[in-house]
Amino acid sequence: MSLRNYTVVTLPDADREMIELASERLDQRGFDSCNLCTRHSYGALTCGDCRHKCTHPDAVNGYIYRADGSMMAWSRCFRCGRMVKGLPRGSQIFGVCLRNNTKTPCERCGHIGSQYHHWAPQAIFADANDWPTAWLCQSCHSTWHRAMREAGGVSLPNKVRAA
Repeated sequence: MSLRNYTVVTLPDADREMIELASERLDQRGFDSCNLCTRHSYGALTCGDCRHKCTHPDAVNGYIYRADGSMMAWSRCFRCGRMVKGLPRGSQIFGVCLRNNTKTPCERCGHIGSQYHHWAPQAIFADANDWPTAWLCQSCHSTWHRAMREAGGVSLPNKVRAA
């Protein structure tokens, strides 16, 4: 996906750099307690309860670089740290990178260019962001999902198995 479906607004360099630096710091995940209520947050900026209650008043629409180098429109709340994808087409976004996945190594094989993997599937767990996560390259990520589907008794067509 490219950003051609969005209106990209250019920010002054100082503002863009400030947002990118703040976003990078949030990704370092070194937090011990919630910024809003001081409960244990397991490495995140906020605990699960505060993250679900947040109305995202400090959200910034920008983009991420995906592991394959393509760009995708995302939004990040700087109050709770939550990243949200799937902005409606035609949305106004700032020309600011909220995350660069092309530089992140895979935690399994070390390959540069990875995807953020939730060990608790987001389709099943409403609190998937409160569960452990890992950075996996596309190959390791696909291998994990394929193994989980097969372990669950879901047979895959040969075309998908080869991917």
